[in-house]
Amino acid sequence: VVANVPYDPAATTFSAEVAEVAAAEPDAVVVIAFQEGTTLLRSLIENGLGPGEVSVFGTDGMSLGSLGPAVSE
Repeated sequence: VVANVPYDPAATTFSAEVAEVAAAEPDAVVVIAFQEGTTLLRSLIENGLGPGEVSVFGTDGMSLGSLGPAVSE
């Protein structure tokens, strides 16, 4: 584990948290979240930490029937 970055689930942006994760240069990212996870995942993708760049794992709390479209086209 290169970083353990807590976040406020009521936040509307996660720029600082994603920057902290990016600075750690992870091989994979694990997102433990609920519906706010879509915003967090979108921010990860926008900052080069999406599934195209590193392995991304999530919890079942984010399994909304529309997770993919909610995160990215």
